[in-house]
Amino acid sequence: MTATTTLVVAEMLTVQYIFRGAGRTREEARLALLAAWKVQRDGVLAQQPQLAPTLPLPEDMERHFRIVYNEYEAGVGYRDGTAVSRIASD
Repeated sequence: MTATTTLVVAEMLTVQYIFRGAGRTREEARLALLAAWKVQRDGVLAQQPQLAPTLPLPEDMERHFRIVYNEYEAGVGYRDGTAVSRIASD
């Protein structure tokens, strides 16, 4: 029996960007996404520190934006989130 490899992608749409994080679990994907937001926030604040009150901390982002999770299995093709094909594996 072959082990299945699952990849979880977390996605958050903001006003200007789509942030994504990937991981083996939802929590890992969520943390990767929030780390990307932190890099974005830190970069903006390095140039414009006065914006700090308007840019949420990573731990507060889910109060402002929804995070959607998609799970994908290795070797499977998807259309609109639905598995439609599978390649043969060793």
